[in-house]
Amino acid sequence: MNTSMKKNLVNLRVDFAFKRLFGVEGNEEILIGFLNAVLQSSLDEEIISLHLDDPHLPREQKDDKLSILDLRATLNNGIKLNIEIQIRDKKDMIERSLFYWAGMYYSQMTQGMKYTELRPTICINIVDFILFPEEEDFHNVGVVMNKKSEHIISENMQLHFLEIPKVIREWQEDRMDPWEDILAR
Repeated sequence: MNTSMKKNLVNLRVDFAFKRLFGVEGNEEILIGFLNAVLQSSLDEEIISLHLDDPHLPREQKDDKLSILDLRATLNNGIKLNIEIQIRDKKDMIERSLFYWAGMYYSQMTQGMKYTELRPTICINIVDFILFPEEEDFHNVGVVMNKKSEHIISENMQLHFLEIPKVIREWQEDRMDPWEDILAR
């Protein structure tokens, strides 16, 4: 690849560029394609449509932390979604993801609403570092499960982690063909 071509590439690992591609009205089809690839093993049906939501999580008290998500959406089936992209390993990605997930899940509840009406909430974290060195796969999913029996208690909480360095490693070692792997594409 020549140098002039490299200068024109947009680095989607930068959250601003990622938001400009996936998080603006008019680009929903691009986001839907990406989400269908990421969530293919998590959803019973493909995503048909979505609504981009305000990325600010509501605060209960004026001194509560203001949380601004990279991208927040509601899918056609009511599932709530957050996508975060993180370049630097600040050693808090799991806790951050749990915090954002909890805020999104909690903010659904309105007066008189039944707990059974809460919609599943999914956080997708795209990280440019190795988060799970003990795991071979670049896409790891966490749910609430019984530690002893490994029985899934609830899928209302899903934390997806996509580790970019593992994707690159698999591609370089010819273990993945980006043209064949819908998620890598």
